[in-house]
Amino acid sequence: MTFRDILSKHFLTKIITLLLSAFCLLNPGLAQTEDVQLWSGVRLEADVFKKVSVRIEEEIRLTENISRVEDYFTDLGILYDFWGDFTFRAYYRFTRRNEIDNRISNIHRYCIDLKYEKSIYRWAVALRTRYQSRYKNINSDELGKRPDNYNRSKLSLAYDIYRSPLKPRIWFEVFYQLNNPEGNMMDKIRYSPEISYRINNNIRARVYYIIEKEYNVSDPQTNYILGTGFSYKL
Repeated sequence: MTFRDILSKHFLTKIITLLLSAFCLLNPGLAQTEDVQLWSGVRLEADVFKKVSVRIEEEIRLTENISRVEDYFTDLGILYDFWGDFTFRAYYRFTRRNEIDNRISNIHRYCIDLKYEKSIYRWAVALRTRYQSRYKNINSDELGKRPDNYNRSKLSLAYDIYRSPLKPRIWFEVFYQLNNPEGNMMDKIRYSPEISYRINNNIRARVYYIIEKEYNVSDPQTNYILGTGFSYKL
């Protein structure tokens, strides 16, 4: 058994254990606030070296039953296929958020991803772990210097339909706190079916539907999210 095999199995075991634990913690009996949202984004990606690419993405998100713009943000990222089936990604996101009281918040997010993806016949299984650090209102809020840190683990399954531009996919994601002063715990999950359509070799469109649930918070919310996206690779 090679070191790569050992690392792959350890990586898979760690994330699967966390995802299964999240299922066990779900409590559908809690009363929750519900909302319908719309997310829509555009992504541009370009290769800069043999295994390195850069990416920029713009997205807008509407809340309150798709009646109010809450977030619009820009992502800047770099991806590196560094070892076999493993991919490293780092990116920065700047978000402008329209708060309920009409204030505008500036949010800075830094993320590091490690992703393992394995193709079996026409199926592709992917596991991703993410370290995320988010700062909000750094110069205008007394809590602005304390980040919200998370580990986000995601499991996805995609199928490449033979001779078809369509590609269906399902995924499940867990948000686990890393620096909560009152104790770290899982506080959110997301799960989604989605389908992408290859317009040509460079352009893809996708639609998706996300169910997002909060847990272990004072007023848990469930969001039903409709999403659209377009990507262009140079």
